[in-house]
Amino acid sequence: MISERSQLTFLDRFFMLFTKLRPGEGRSLFLLFWLGFLFMYGQWILKPVRDAFILSEADAELAAYGNAVQALLLMVIIPVYGVLFRRLSKTGLVQSVTGFFLVTLLIFYGLYINERPIYFPFYVWTGLYGTMLIAQFWALAADHYNVKSGQRLFGVLAAGVSLGGLLGPITAFAYIDVIGEDGLMLIVAAALFLTLFFVRPGVAAIPEGSRKTITKDDVEKKSTILGGFATVLKDHYLTLIAAFVVLQNLVDSMGDYILKTWAALYAAGLIAAGESTLSLSKQIGVIMGEFYGLQNLVTFLLALFVVSRAIRFLSIRGAILVLPIVMIIGYGVIAFVPIFSIIRLVKIIEKGTNYSLNNAVRGALFLPTSQTATYEGKTTIDSFFWRFGDFAQAGIIFVGLNWFGMELAHMAILNMALAGVMLWLATLIGREYRKLSVTNVTNEPPQLARSIPNCELAPGKVFEHALHPETFTDPDPGEVLVLTACQVDGAPLPNWVAFDHRQLRFHGTAPPDHFEELTIRVTATDVDGACCESTFFVRHIEWTGGSS
Repeated sequence: MISERSQLTFLDRFFMLFTKLRPGEGRSLFLLFWLGFLFMYGQWILKPVRDAFILSEADAELAAYGNAVQALLLMVIIPVYGVLFRRLSKTGLVQSVTGFFLVTLLIFYGLYINERPIYFPFYVWTGLYGTMLIAQFWALAADHYNVKSGQRLFGVLAAGVSLGGLLGPITAFAYIDVIGEDGLMLIVAAALFLTLFFVRPGVAAIPEGSRKTITKDDVEKKSTILGGFATVLKDHYLTLIAAFVVLQNLVDSMGDYILKTWAALYAAGLIAAGESTLSLSKQIGVIMGEFYGLQNLVTFLLALFVVSRAIRFLSIRGAILVLPIVMIIGYGVIAFVPIFSIIRLVKIIEKGTNYSLNNAVRGALFLPTSQTATYEGKTTIDSFFWRFGDFAQAGIIFVGLNWFGMELAHMAILNMALAGVMLWLATLIGREYRKLSVTNVTNEPPQLARSIPNCELAPGKVFEHALHPETFTDPDPGEVLVLTACQVDGAPLPNWVAFDHRQLRFHGTAPPDHFEELTIRVTATDVDGACCESTFFVRHIEWTGGSS
């Protein structure tokens, strides 16, 4: 592994504004960034559309039951997906799943313009789109990046996904009155079509040192009728993640029920008070579009500026605890202050954390796993087990409303308790992740490969002293080294000499008066804090008219 800054391309340097990169990673990161963007952009255009359809034709309770139907359908879809996993290349698998959703979206478009009632099946389909395609994206990334590269880069990929989530509802909000729901469907179809051209180039562009090594477990694909269900249930680590995801979506979905109930009441109130001339459907679409836009602005900002740093400082083990803590605090506030503005604010913070930090962390959890666990396991978890949380939520809402007369405050208190269980599961998952990482990844310290030559300066003249790109190396795949320089006693460099860690060079203007010999220490540090150092001397020579 070469130094962090040597041989960097323009894209490498651009993305280094947000995270640490190895040379050549910028191109793959750029392509996969936009792949994640397009998937999420389409999802978040469709969310306000599906909400407008079902809340105007039915109510939030039917939407909750639609989520349960998705879980039932996935019991059939997951084994079929397992067959495709064993027969197709991984890029071909992602493209095939994308193609399926593209074709079915065009079918819904045709039904809608012919005035067929599609609100319930379209709601179910949109949920499947949102879970399966985003799961495919993170599985593709986790399968091709090694652990150290993924931990560095997944924050930027999360920013791409979040940018799609930011611009999707803005597009829906801006154009739903202009081109209608059918026009928005065509925009999403175009986005899905474009993704087909990003999958293979994005994977092919990943540098060799950043790629995951294929293991024996990756190539042994034993067929089973249960497909991904068997993969998850026989693996303790995957089972813990599945349980966490079930509870996460249960809490999130119950929070959505609270939000949507208040949103429908708020929209009806605006119309009744004469503050809106829109139909109930369009007013709900506007309110939800505004909500999604604010939520995803927070998500994008967190993903761009916080996620990579949070993972670096908290580690995956610590970062997975953040969402449960946010949920516990948020639903505690809702329980005692149940008004629409507060509910909206809590859900914006919760979903912003979920779709930025938690999404990146959930993707990173699969970096040290086998290919089967990464595709079949993750897809099963992020689709069926995610939707099983919706199924459980539908049951709780039905029983709570019809048998026990639960109010929204009671649901918020229940969410607090469930988030407490999530926090416990997150602690267990963090421990298991650490064990897997230690088993599959060892952190070797950087090594000095080439000694740094001494530097001679002419008085009063400009000088430059460049380090060889291979001065320090690191045996760990995907590792990045950060180089720093100081005097040998730890004091900062004199003000007449500067170290450009981007170009790996010292430069400045030598003072004209005599000075003592200077000893400079250069330290190379990896992401985990292991380091290696070397020193060299800076000597003053008399100027004789030659070059310095």
